Order: sequence, then structure tokens, then C-alpha cells
Amino acid sequence: MAISVNMICGITGQLSLGQAGFQAIGAYFTVILCNSFNIPLPISIILAGLISAFFGFLIGFPTLKLEGDYLAIVTLGVSLIFVNVCKNVPTLGGGEGIDITDRVGGSTLIYAIILVISIFLIITFMKSRFGRGILAIRDDNIAAEASGVPVNKYKVMAFTFSAFIAGLAGGLYAHYNSFLPTAFGQDLSIELLIIVALGGLGSLTGSIVSAAVIVIYNLWFCTR
Repeated sequence: MAISVNMICGITGQLSLGQAGFQAIGAYFTVILCNSFNIPLPISIILAGLISAFFGFLIGFPTLKLEGDYLAIVTLGVSLIFVNVCKNVPTLGGGEGIDITDRVGGSTLIYAIILVISIFLIITFMKSRFGRGILAIRDDNIAAEASGVPVNKYKVMAFTFSAFIAGLAGGLYAHYNSFLPTAFGQDLSIELLIIVALGGLGSLTGSIVSAAVIVIYNLWFCTR
């Protein structure tokens, strides 16, 4: 999730507080795909990521025309809408949440593989023509547009891609533990932003190290 947030906030330069909502979409769809359709773990997680990417495109297309605090407020609002929908729809478990019937919480190798794949996809994306255009937009929006870079198109593309990574994280989270809808609220969005800021905006390595530090801190101090 940290590298997903860094993708949109650090690399693209857009302040978004709605990534937790896409993680929620990935988690819920993973549970539905596994419980109702008996889809295997890897396929269910990838499909959940694609569904999150689809929602990311639908949300990013109209909202990414905003800048700064306005974009942060809108994306946070959309994320809270996702949470409230999950809390009030009985088929999604309501306020009690839903649980997956076949978890893989003990298999750390699966999480490591997904992390490596996600990093590889981001690095490959950033070395492409689209990635160079996104970096140009981050450095100077006006100059990039004057140079012929389709600013809005590239912003939506990066937002959609970050939603895909968030959906993968949500699918993994669903297999790790049972959850409540409130687990994906504004507190998680702020915590993820703190992780990215501590690790350094635009640094994938920094996000991973910072995430490890924050998780260890929570386990040692906040749960005692």
C-alpha cells in the first residue's frame, strides 16, 4: 500500500487520500471471488486489482482536474463513501465485515512475491515513455503541457495504476486477516501518507523501509 500511495503522491506529485478506498475494493472483491466463485488465490487477487483499477479510472477521470487540497478532500471523501457503502450493505457483511473461507496468512512467500512483482511493474512503468511524461508533469506541469505531454491523460493513467497496486494490497490483506469496513477509513489513509513522507517522496525503497518501521512500531507499542 505504501508504494501505491508513493506512486500517486511522490512520483506523480498529486496529493491523494483515497488509496485506502481502493484497498477496500480489492479486499472485498477478493473475498467475494474466493467465497462465492471458488477462484484460486493468485487469480482472485489479480482480478481484485483490475477491479480496483477500473474504479480508479472512473474516479480519477473527473477528479484529477483538481489540484492540491481540493484533490485530497475529494479523494478522501470518495474513500469514506466506499467504507460507508460496505458498512450498510448486508451482502458485504455490514458493520461486522466479511471473512474469507480460505486464508493464506502463514505464507509470507506469497506476500514477498506480490511485493517484488509490484515493484517491478512500477519500475518498468516509470522507465517507459508514460513514466517519463509523469515525471515531467511532477516537475513542471505547465512546461510538460507546453511540450506536448497530455497532462490529464497521464495523471489518470498513473492514478489507475496506483489503484491497481492498492487493489493487490487489499487482496493480500483479505487473505491475511478478517477485517471491518472501518479498517479502511481515514486513519489508514493518513498512516500511509506518513509512511510515504518518512521514507521519502518518490523513493520505493524508502516506502518499504518506512512501512516496516511503522508496522514494527505499531506491533511493539500500540498493541500493548
